[in-house]
Amino acid sequence: MLGRQRRHHKAMQKIIANTKENKNPFADVNFPRRPARCKIKVNFANEKHRAISAVENCLYDAFLILNIAAPGSCSFFGASLTGHFYEPSISLSNTNFELALLTARNKFWPPIRMLSLETVLRWFKTVRNSGHQIPQNPMERVFFALWHIAKGDMSQVDVIWLFYAFESLLQTHVGENFSSLVRRFSLLLEPKEREVKLLKTGLRKLYDIRNAIVHGGFEIAHPMHDEYLDPRVNQNFNRLSEATDFGNALLLAAIHKCIVMGWPYPSFEETLRSK
Repeated sequence: MLGRQRRHHKAMQKIIANTKENKNPFADVNFPRRPARCKIKVNFANEKHRAISAVENCLYDAFLILNIAAPGSCSFFGASLTGHFYEPSISLSNTNFELALLTARNKFWPPIRMLSLETVLRWFKTVRNSGHQIPQNPMERVFFALWHIAKGDMSQVDVIWLFYAFESLLQTHVGENFSSLVRRFSLLLEPKEREVKLLKTGLRKLYDIRNAIVHGGFEIAHPMHDEYLDPRVNQNFNRLSEATDFGNALLLAAIHKCIVMGWPYPSFEETLRSK
C-alpha cells in the first residue's frame, strides 16, 4: 500500500512540474493502474466467522491513525476486503485531511502538525481500543463523524457531520449558538487577534450553510454535478468546499491540540464570578 502511495505521489509531482513549465499537465504522468493487493492473516481463537469484522474495524482505525499523524498520508479509496463470502467495501478517502492541511498552510492557521505515529497510536488507544459500533466518549464521536465524511463524496452532508463533531468535541448543546462555538474553539486553540478573525469568519460561513441546510434555504446541486449543463454548479461547489475545508482544518487542529496536551478529549467548565 505504501508503494502505491509513493507512485501516486510521484505522479502528482510530475503534474506540478509540467504545469510550472507550461506543458500539458498530464504529459508522461503514470498513475498506478492496477489495485494494490495485500494479504492479511488473522489468528482467531473463537468465532472465526467474525474475523473479517475485526480486520475491517482495524483498517478503519489504521486509516484514521495515519491521517491524524500525517494528514493525507493514507487513502483506502475504492478498497475492499476479499476472500470471504461477505466482501465489505472499506473505501475511505483522505481528501478531507489533504484539504485541511492545505487550507491551514494557505491561511497560516489553524495549527496542524505532523505527529509521530507512536504518539498518535498511544493517544488513540486512550480514546478507542475496541470494536465499539456506538461511540463511548466525545472524541470517539468525532472519529465516527470523520469516517462518515471519508466514506462519501464532498456534499452538504459533510457540514452536518462537521457540526456533529464540533458539538461532540466542544461538548456544546445541540444547536447552541455561534458565539459558544467560537468561545470554546478559542479556549482550545488559543488564537491570536488576527487568528480570531479567521476563526470567526470561517466558522460563520460554515454555520450559515448549516442553518440554510437545516431550514431548507440551501440550494442542493443535482447528483450529476455537471457544470457544462449548468455553470452555477461550480459556484455552489466552491462555496461549500471553501467552508468545509476550513471546518476540517479546525477539527484536525483541535484533535492535534488534544494529542499534544495528552488529553483523550477536552473538558470545559462554566464559571460565575463577581466583578
